[in-house]
Amino acid sequence: GECGNCDNNCPQNLPLSLYFQSLNEAFKEKFDYEAGLSLEDIPFRSGKAISEMELEKT
Repeated sequence: GECGNCDNNCPQNLPLSLYFQSLNEAFKEKFDYEAGLSLEDIPFRSGKAISEMELEKT
């Protein structure tokens, strides 16, 4: 489950956990990636992961 800190700390009281949950679901569906399952995996939304994806396109 989610810890809720995003929601608790948002100065606009936005339900950020719902936003992040939908993003994570989209990443899982489109890229078969699920955050937090492996310590070895590079975080999908990190700059390093994005750079590697761009290199794979060429």
